[in-house]
Amino acid sequence: MKILVHIGLPLCGNAAVQAALADSRAALLAQGVLVPEALGRKNHARLYMAVSDPDNIDPLRAARGYALPEAQERLRQSVEQDLRDAASDAPDARLMVLSASQLASLSNRSELERLKALLSAVSDDIAIVAHVDDQARLLLRHYAETLRDGRTAPLQRDLAEESALDWLDHAAMAQRWEGVF
Repeated sequence: MKILVHIGLPLCGNAAVQAALADSRAALLAQGVLVPEALGRKNHARLYMAVSDPDNIDPLRAARGYALPEAQERLRQSVEQDLRDAASDAPDARLMVLSASQLASLSNRSELERLKALLSAVSDDIAIVAHVDDQARLLLRHYAETLRDGRTAPLQRDLAEESALDWLDHAAMAQRWEGVF
């Protein structure tokens, strides 16, 4: 079974893609496309939390109780088993589609290697898809969204912080992912 990983990029329509996949789950399976629900009904956030660097504890992982390395390792094992179970429960599926908005923020090679190792437990045929848009438009949408969320710091702060907007550098992101996948 081939695995297609939709890494999504913030503000590039990944929520709409995930909603369509979730809403069409049964119809897709009838066509040989498996969209597992065990990793998340729409956004497969558990996949991201399982492979992020253990010392890179983001608010999502902390809030869900996976901050400690032991807890994250249990999550990784659970996600691997969920992927195996989903594949064995759908023996006629030719394609498994996984989508997690947070995967685009993986910036360390170790995280990408961890993701590849996890997915390789199910298949060695793995493809990565990212929807992107012009960086200037993305930056404007990002800034507008953070203003709506109550942003008080100027955009200059993000621009000065080296890794704050890594996801805007599409060429570097593609190079990182292609270096592993």
